[in-house]
Amino acid sequence: MRAGHNTSIEPGDLERAMREYVQAAVRLLAEVCPEAPPMVLRGLDEWKRDSDGIFRLYDREEPFWVRCIQLHEEQLHSLDGYHHLVAVLRGIPHIAQQLDELVGTAIGARRVETDDVADYLVWRLPRAAGGMRFDEAQFTQLLRNFEADLGRESLSFALIAPLLGLRVKTAPIRLAADIEIDNMTDEEIIRCLALGLFPSPWGPQRMATIESAAAVRVRYHMEKRVGAHDERQTEEASQIQRTVIDRAIEVLHALRVFKDGRVSIPGLLQFPLHWPVEGSTWFMYSNPGPMPWFNKYELSEGDAALFPDFWGRFQDVAAKGPLANAVRRFSYASDRDRDDDRLVDLLVAAESLFLADAGQPQYRGELRYRLALRSAFFIDQPEYTRRQLFKHMTRAYDVRSGIVHGGGEPDRDLLKGPTDAPLSLPEFTKVTEHLLRVAIKKGIDMAQTAGSPCVDWEALIMPNV
Repeated sequence: MRAGHNTSIEPGDLERAMREYVQAAVRLLAEVCPEAPPMVLRGLDEWKRDSDGIFRLYDREEPFWVRCIQLHEEQLHSLDGYHHLVAVLRGIPHIAQQLDELVGTAIGARRVETDDVADYLVWRLPRAAGGMRFDEAQFTQLLRNFEADLGRESLSFALIAPLLGLRVKTAPIRLAADIEIDNMTDEEIIRCLALGLFPSPWGPQRMATIESAAAVRVRYHMEKRVGAHDERQTEEASQIQRTVIDRAIEVLHALRVFKDGRVSIPGLLQFPLHWPVEGSTWFMYSNPGPMPWFNKYELSEGDAALFPDFWGRFQDVAAKGPLANAVRRFSYASDRDRDDDRLVDLLVAAESLFLADAGQPQYRGELRYRLALRSAFFIDQPEYTRRQLFKHMTRAYDVRSGIVHGGGEPDRDLLKGPTDAPLSLPEFTKVTEHLLRVAIKKGIDMAQTAGSPCVDWEALIMPNV
């Protein structure tokens, strides 16, 4: 959408007309509606942060001037200033084409009535000024923002993906110009609380102590559209949304590969930042993993400095192919409620990493042996010998086979660590997860350096033959 030009409207006409109308409206409303306590809307709850830092649900309160404007709308629209303002709005081409039309994007729009535009500052100014009075500084800022929104060719959006359990020592951690890991604002936290995106072990509560409020935040833009749109435009806009969601989830995958710890995303919400679609929220729930309130993952100052570089390498090589599948299945393991399911996912990740060539006829054979041998030579873990790594990955493969093919119960004799120490299934799974994290990080580094995730396994295992 591009602004037009009309010589009948002079620079400053809109500001003068808006000022005339808003000042007259404020005078009228102040005369007919004396200041009064807010109206309590029982049954309509809203979250607020109290001075002790705890968020609590309260009955929503509506300022006295809301009802006042609603009751006296007809009087406001009979003012000379109102009619003059409407004439000015209709004389500015890029504003006129939006009046009484659907305005928004190809996947979300609202009808913009002429009254909505003319009354915009009448509604916004009392909230900004703290009452029914004309505040010059607030008026100027609100009008500047409104004029910018009216003239935009694209609309800005934010996607928030809460990272349950994550604590960051330094924030924001900028991963690119449009994506970051940051502590959420109170407004973002309240949006998440209203949607139930902070799970509680005690179910719905009227208070919430949010100890960790870090999130992935992605900012993006969509073309502003006026009027109807076709199916192709809707699909293009939907693809932008899908890409943004994928990027946020990729950050979660990268965090899980980057270091030990439990972190998960309970859902994602997206909301527009500009008029006329501001205020709406689109959301989707996700699997927060088992007992997400016990998640624990910390990015120290050193980690925060290193992670953006890791993210860059991760994006370069982990988008497709066997390495991407290994990353994805490794990350999915964290979302499983059962340790046996987690181990199955981890071994699927191991197969993607170490047996990517197994589909070729000349390489089909004893996959268990090949996986364990390659793991032993590839995983850099100084506290274990290659023989110990070989034994552990052999056992892991056998435990996985027992779970998948043997009725779900792992053989307890196989649940041993690399040093043959007996382990529980959760402990065995955790050791396997740690070893695969080391392997995947090495695979990312090698693929980024070599430009390919493929490993010459014969050269690795028999370098001098």
